[in-house]
Amino acid sequence: MMMMMLMSSGLRNILPITTAKVPIVKFEHRSSSLEGDISLYNTLAQHNTRMLATYALLDPRVQILGYTLKVFAKVCDIGDASRGSLSSYGYILMLLYFLQQRQPPVAPVLQQLYDGAEEGKPPPLVSVDGWNAYFFSDIKQLKSRWPHFGENRESVGELWLGLLRFYTEEFDFQDRVISVRQRETLSSFEKQWTSKYISIEGETETQRHTETHRDTERHTETHRGVRLPRQSDLRETTGDTQLLREAVDIQIHLHRG
Repeated sequence: MMMMMLMSSGLRNILPITTAKVPIVKFEHRSSSLEGDISLYNTLAQHNTRMLATYALLDPRVQILGYTLKVFAKVCDIGDASRGSLSSYGYILMLLYFLQQRQPPVAPVLQQLYDGAEEGKPPPLVSVDGWNAYFFSDIKQLKSRWPHFGENRESVGELWLGLLRFYTEEFDFQDRVISVRQRETLSSFEKQWTSKYISIEGETETQRHTETHRDTERHTETHRGVRLPRQSDLRETTGDTQLLREAVDIQIHLHRG
């Protein structure tokens, strides 16, 4: 029934993925060749999508860089989580973290914009499937709430090259965690993630009653995060991380040439 509905809606290459933790149906839009997927009853994913949409609306460069990074990962064949690489969602989290850490920042940490944040008060509670999924969503009020609004004037090209250099030359994958939930440095020691992996923390925060349960899943989910081999392991692997590094080196070489 659903298959017929999708096919009649101008979609093709429809593929149900029933073995995933959250089953999805992947498809390709016939006229635009854009790929997408559908899941049901995944309320946290809906909330996360709204958060990503908010970031995209904050600054047009966010949307352009996000699309560019997805295409880059697809062309390099390093964007398929089912084969052990990062998902496109993981790459977007890496992009947002970079934009938050830029000097001056391009994007704020939406989870840290609320009354009382400077005094160390906890954020408002927005409970979604046992996670605190709060983020600041009032774009019209952002200029008055975020002191760095409009300060970064870098071009998309400058930010793209900065993104590549940030993750190939500057970021300490061994000791740091990529987290879009806070601008302060988060160490792998603080998270007790000591395995030889790149750690990306998701954008939601566990509530107290779910923390113990989620900790038991850390090695496979990393709190809704994703993991790849660290830079120190690149010489010992022929996997996706090495391909990404080589592709990035080519991009920088071409630019300098």
